[in-house]
Amino acid sequence: MTARAPLALAAAVAAAALALAACTQPTPGESPDGPSARPAPAESLAVPPQAAPPRPGPPAAPGDSAFASEADYRQQRAQAVAALQAAVSTEATGADACVAVPYGERPCGGPTDWAVVSSSSSDVDRVRGLASRVAALDARANRQFERFSTCEVQLPPTVALRDGQCTAGG
Repeated sequence: MTARAPLALAAAVAAAALALAACTQPTPGESPDGPSARPAPAESLAVPPQAAPPRPGPPAAPGDSAFASEADYRQQRAQAVAALQAAVSTEATGADACVAVPYGERPCGGPTDWAVVSSSSSDVDRVRGLASRVAALDARANRQFERFSTCEVQLPPTVALRDGQCTAGG
């Protein structure tokens, strides 16, 4: 292949593209090979819209309905997180009492955050139930508002006991 071959190929491709762009369609009543053929109107080239496929996700819980707005969702979530935080106590006498409870739901899956809890001073089952409520609100908002996110894996924090308190980041 000579040095001019790529130029010749590029010229041929450009010529073919121009030839295709010059194609016209006759308007109704005109001859297909008549001299008065005009380009097809843009509307005739449009692809009809198609409905987006349904988004996968957990089914709505009984009694769940759509949020009135993003603000409505944020308010309900803030209340649920406040209830979760109020149920958390971190006082402990041993590191084995410290646990990390995931809560929230990212659009791509996985929790949005973790609550560090002491099983010796908190009702961990209640905390998990409140955490599930936050996750359900997020899941519903993710579907309703068609949210998306990055899909990195967020590992639970390392928990440790410091000065009688369970903490994250051992």
